[in-house]
Amino acid sequence: MQLHPRHIGRNHRENLVSKLIKDVEGTCRRVITVHKYAPDSERFLLKTVYTRYFIPDTVYSPPQAGA
Repeated sequence: MQLHPRHIGRNHRENLVSKLIKDVEGTCRRVITVHKYAPDSERFLLKTVYTRYFIPDTVYSPPQAGA
């Protein structure tokens, strides 16, 4: 999946989730989200930490921040 730089900013999480749903809804059953990045500009993964969310064939509601 590719995300244009204009989607990175204040609402980047919402933009990413909506783009992901639009691109893959109905084609996969799991979403892997990365939670930690290194502080450098290259955005290398600091730690392999991910969560799998089961996506039913119906509506997907992403978890709220802090939940």
